[in-house]
Parts: sequence; C-alpha cells; structure tokens
Amino acid sequence: MLLAGLSFAIHLALALHLDATGSLNQYDVFFHADTKARLDCMVRESCDRRASISHPALDLLVNPPVRSAAKVATALGGWDGDIEAARTAFALWLSPLASGATAAFAFLLFLGLGLSRVYALLATALVVVSLSGLVFGSIPESFALSGALIAGAFALAAHTKPGARNDQALWLCLSIVATAITVTNIATILILFAASRWLATDEPQVIARRTAVLFATSAALVAVLGFASYSLYDSRPLTTEAGARYISKWTEGNVPFDRALWMATAASNSITAKPPELVNNYQADKNNSRYKFRFTYDRTASVFSTSRPLGSLLLALALAGAIAMWAGTTTQRTLMLAALAILIFNKWLHAFWGVGHFLYSQHWNLAFSVLVVGALFATGRALRVGQAIVFATVVAVALQNGAVVRLLLGHFTISPS
Repeated sequence: MLLAGLSFAIHLALALHLDATGSLNQYDVFFHADTKARLDCMVRESCDRRASISHPALDLLVNPPVRSAAKVATALGGWDGDIEAARTAFALWLSPLASGATAAFAFLLFLGLGLSRVYALLATALVVVSLSGLVFGSIPESFALSGALIAGAFALAAHTKPGARNDQALWLCLSIVATAITVTNIATILILFAASRWLATDEPQVIARRTAVLFATSAALVAVLGFASYSLYDSRPLTTEAGARYISKWTEGNVPFDRALWMATAASNSITAKPPELVNNYQADKNNSRYKFRFTYDRTASVFSTSRPLGSLLLALALAGAIAMWAGTTTQRTLMLAALAILIFNKWLHAFWGVGHFLYSQHWNLAFSVLVVGALFATGRALRVGQAIVFATVVAVALQNGAVVRLLLGHFTISPS
C-alpha cells in the first residue's frame, strides 16, 4: 500500500502540473498520445471519433466510473458543485491510480519470483521510476491502464503453485478488461495465462485447450462490449472502408525490418533515455494549439551507440538476467520465457503497426524490467555482484529520468488562468 501510494503521489503531482500548463488539452504532444480526446470523452462525452478497434470498449469502461464518481463528489459538496471540474479531476487521477496499482502488482510479482522484500522493493523501484511509467502514468490515456492489468497478470502467474486450480473466471475478467482497453493486450494475457497453467503443472494439451477457450470467450465478449461502446459514444464508423483507412494510417510508411531492429533501443528507452527530440506537431498547427511541438524518440541514437552507456548496460543486464532466471526456479524460468515472448510479440507487432515505439512502451516495459533485474536471482558470488549492479542501475535510472522529466516540464508554462 505504501508503494502504491508513493507511486500514485508522484504521478498525480506530474499530472496536475501538466494540466496546469494546458499541455493535456491538445493532441499529440506526448509521443502522439490523444490526451485531449481522452479528457473530452471522459469529461464532456465528446469523443472526437477517436474510439476504434484498437480500443474496443475503453470509453465504455472508463467514462461511467469517472462521471459517476464526479456526480457523487459534487452531490457531497466537492468542487463547489462544479461537475465538469470534478470530472476533470477524476479523469486526471485515473492514470496515477493505475500507476499505483502497477507498483503494488510489481512488488507482488517480485515476491512471487522469490525475492526478499528489500530486493522486491528495489526491483519495483525500477518499474516506478521508468521513463515510460513516469510519462504515461501521468497523462489521461489508455496506456497506464494496460500497464496495471499486465502487471496484475504477471503477479497472478508468479503466485501460481503446482496443482493450483484453474481460476478461469478471474483470468477471463482480466482478459476482457485488458482487451477492451487495447485489443493487442489479449496476446500478453494469453501468454501469462499459459505460463500460469504451466506452473500449475497442467499437461500441454490442457494448456492449449484452456488458452484457446480463454481467447475465444474473451474475443466474443469484447466484441459485444465494443458494439455497446460504439452505440453510446462517438466512434469511427464500423465499415470495411473506415477500417481499411484506419489500418493504412497506422502502417503507412513503416519499414518492418528497420522497425524490428529498433526494438532493442525501444525496450531500453522504456526504462530510460536521453531527452526526446521536438518535432513539428501537425495537429497543433491544424488546430492553432498553444504548443507547436511533439516529443519523439523516433530519431534518437541507437542503444548500441557509445552515447548511450546506460541503455547498453540495461541490455547487458537483461541478457544476464535471462541467463540467471533460466538457471533458477521453475517460476523464474517460466516467467523469464513469458517476458521474452511478450517482447518478441511486441517487436513484430510494431514492426508493422504504429507511429514510433515509445507510445506503446507500457505494453512491454514490465516484461523488460523483469529481465533487467534478473541478476537478483543469481547464486553464489554472482549474486552479490548482481545486487550491486542492479542497485547502481536503479539509482542511475532515477537520476537520469528525473533530469529528463525536468527538461520535459521546462517546455511548458503554467497559464495565468
């Protein structure tokens, strides 16, 4: 609870500061994130036709709780009865709350992997101060919600014991919510479900059958939720032509081989990176918005260059961690393989899909973090060395990301209003 509270406080402070600068009320500033659309949809139910097959029922799952909480709060005298101000506040709290849940689930994950509380805290600290978490845990978007659900699935898998019964209903709920928020989350949930059933010592054919049932049931129920969301909110038309345009937009110009090679750098960037570049923001020019730039990591130095020693260290640690976890317990080995599978899935998905990589980093950040702290699972003399290196790395990441966040915030000014 303390970890969750601390993470929530850090991300809420950033969210409130960004809101005060007006940076959340326009499109694409934060690596193409649709913060304005998400805020408008939650606060005013004006969703700007941004709902799509990528986020089948995000609005349906998020809007009613935010608006209901605001209604109760204003009825009790909060925000002086200003319902729109209350909705905005709850909308801003959503990602920080998800970040708090991610911290709690990550801590449980590392305990389940066999770390002591002290080293589980150290491993969780890396997740909390990761650059992906600091950015997307502080803005109104879907990514922090995905991160929290993925962390919950990791924790569930890590605590599965041999002979454990199949919690199909729990995994089904988790899969439905995660997939309704972002459709590609279903692959990550299925990987972790299969890992949990392997740890429960199910036979391979049983695992395959149960995973297939989970996939089919989740897909069917998410489709129902998606149609319900479409009927209630301002979504893109459900036509073949509209779908083709949408897919073309997010795949146009991508060179799969180059983007696949970039995944190593993208994984490292999700934990730490140098300050992003500023490029022209088309949406800002189109809408005459206040801030004319967009942050991007699309053209930054590769993690294999000499200018990125900390990033290179993260990759080396991930490799060493994978080796240490392979030689460890069945739980460590299984979740190491699951983390690799999640990274490989995202590598090939985003070889074709998307506008850069950092925007989607919450989908693989925890998987990569598990490998980076894997040296904590070493044995003998290597354990002491691994503990020292991981501790130094977490400190270095926290310091560098603190500097990066200060530079990011320096591009915004607080409006007198």
